[in-house]
Amino acid sequence: MENKDYSNEIDLRRFLRELKTRKWLYTAIFVIVFGAAIAYVCRKEPEYTAHSTLLIEASSSESQGRGGSLMQMMRVFSTGGFASSSVDNELLLVNTHDLVLRTVKAMGLNINCVQKNGLIKRTLFLNAPLSLSIPEEVADTLSEGYNVEVKIKDGKADITAYRGRFFKKTLLKENNVSLPCTFSTPSGPFTIIANGQLPAKATYIFGVTGYTPCANAIYEDIEADISDKMADGIEFSYTSPNKDKAIAVLNTMMSEYNAKRIERNKETALIELNFLTDRINSLYTDLVESEAKVAKFKTEQQFVDIEAEAPILLETSMDAQEQLLKASALTLYYEQVLELLRSGKDGMLPAVTAPGEDSKSQSSSMVTEYNTQMALLLELRRSAKPGNNALKAAEHRVAEMKESIISSFSQLLKASQRTIATRSSMVGEMKGHIRKLPAVEKEYINLSRDQLLNNELYAFLVEKRESALLKLNSQETLGFIIDPAYTDPKPSLKKPLILLLAGLVAAIFCSLCLAFIFYKRTNKIYNSYDLKTLGLESGTIECSINSPCANDIRTMVLNRIEKGTVFVAGHGGAATVEIANQIEKSFAAAGLNCGNYKVEGQSNDSLLSTESQDSIRQLLKSHRYVFVSLPDFEQTKDIAKVIDSDTNQLIIIIEKGSLGIDGLKRAIGAIDIRNIIIAIVSV
Repeated sequence: MENKDYSNEIDLRRFLRELKTRKWLYTAIFVIVFGAAIAYVCRKEPEYTAHSTLLIEASSSESQGRGGSLMQMMRVFSTGGFASSSVDNELLLVNTHDLVLRTVKAMGLNINCVQKNGLIKRTLFLNAPLSLSIPEEVADTLSEGYNVEVKIKDGKADITAYRGRFFKKTLLKENNVSLPCTFSTPSGPFTIIANGQLPAKATYIFGVTGYTPCANAIYEDIEADISDKMADGIEFSYTSPNKDKAIAVLNTMMSEYNAKRIERNKETALIELNFLTDRINSLYTDLVESEAKVAKFKTEQQFVDIEAEAPILLETSMDAQEQLLKASALTLYYEQVLELLRSGKDGMLPAVTAPGEDSKSQSSSMVTEYNTQMALLLELRRSAKPGNNALKAAEHRVAEMKESIISSFSQLLKASQRTIATRSSMVGEMKGHIRKLPAVEKEYINLSRDQLLNNELYAFLVEKRESALLKLNSQETLGFIIDPAYTDPKPSLKKPLILLLAGLVAAIFCSLCLAFIFYKRTNKIYNSYDLKTLGLESGTIECSINSPCANDIRTMVLNRIEKGTVFVAGHGGAATVEIANQIEKSFAAAGLNCGNYKVEGQSNDSLLSTESQDSIRQLLKSHRYVFVSLPDFEQTKDIAKVIDSDTNQLIIIIEKGSLGIDGLKRAIGAIDIRNIIIAIVSV
């Protein structure tokens, strides 16, 4: 049978026995540790938690035209606002170390004033009767803080500057000084002034640190998170022993956030404004040059607007051609009339109206009048005799009219010919100009496109510059403080409860640790479970002088061996001898034939001899059991060879608390635990 190793296990029965044995000691330790935690909590100032809420609004300059109408519609119908990523960005800005550092510098939080009254301390903020200041450059570079203790008595002050809490290192000590005063320290000069009437007697302690260490401490205490998934807001919380300080820190932090946002907007607006100004100045030169090119092109091509002038040119060309046709018809008419008149024949002139000429024009009237006189002349010639006065007069009128018509029509013919030449030239020019229009239009489009783009870009940049200028002078920010800082009506119980719980855990832990130490150091055998580590718990019986266990031991022996040798070893006083005698009597009372073998001397070694073995075997022939009392308990292991047998049993009687577990282990050595029975006797 393999025995399990219990040497590394903790037996709760032994541990509970240890707690019960020294219960007053452990109770005292628990009370001391837990009482110290209670005293610390009672001495510690109550802390108040301030809360505030900041709503992140979309900037009006950014929201205009962002994404068009579709984006605006999605923003309206989206859950929690379409700009949730913007809230995350603002939360990232709020949770920056730089924002806390700005708050620390703005409020001077690197100097903390505490009024001390015995063991009680009270943090002062707005109502401190004293104030301490250090130069800005010192606060920026101070890495290791120090404390300044000011004791006021009868209007005078005792000032001590030191580092450390338990092992104080004094940096400066001045007694009986008047306020205000300035002193030099290794970190730099500091100044103490009175803000009002000083009390007759009081003690104030100023904690002085640099801006950066103070910001690091406050950064850990300020909590900022999204207030609600359905809204674009950020909630702040900060805990401080002073209500006014907690409120001021959150309000200042939100103000610094808005100020930082405005600074960022101004910075980007200034960069944009400078760029736009340079670009506009550069673009203005390009615009002037493109306008000059367009003007020069129009001057060279002799037109103002192609789209407006092209129809006019076409219409003018058609009119010129029409006038040319009319002039050609008139020319032919005038030539025909002159040819008839110059031929010397008397006849009627063509009385048709030339194209484009009014029927009541001078030329038409002259031809009509000539034809009338010519008809009259012809009539007189047929009826009158030669030499008739009327005939002569008619011939004279006709001759005068002929000369007049020839003269007039000659002038009209020349005028018509000049008109034809002019109109022909004009028509040619118009046709040539019109044929050039597509190429001219193409070049004009290129020039006008460049001018148009420059104009539009110039207007756009000017508009953007005005927008950047407005943004530069705008105080608009994304953060709207919808809920200024306020504190809970009652102080926060979070830290006190945590401290009390920590004190309770520490008290229990200290008591259990001390009990565990005693548990490990206590090695005596008091109960059967003390022998669990040796695997002997099941073979152990507890008894006392007044409540003997002889019969129980007898039963155990009978269950293990039918016949054999019973070795008896005892450790302790007379109680062990008494129990050994009771065991033998119990066997005799049960009618079991038992014999005794007495070992000679004070050593167990004689049992290893052949004579002793033969003697025991002889006794076993006539007795069922043979009892052998071992004279040397410590050397029981020396006869392991004799004891380790299926017909032998070893009974070890131990007086309670007289023997350690290690002592028993050394005594039994390598003896098989199945052959061992333990009796623990209490006196």
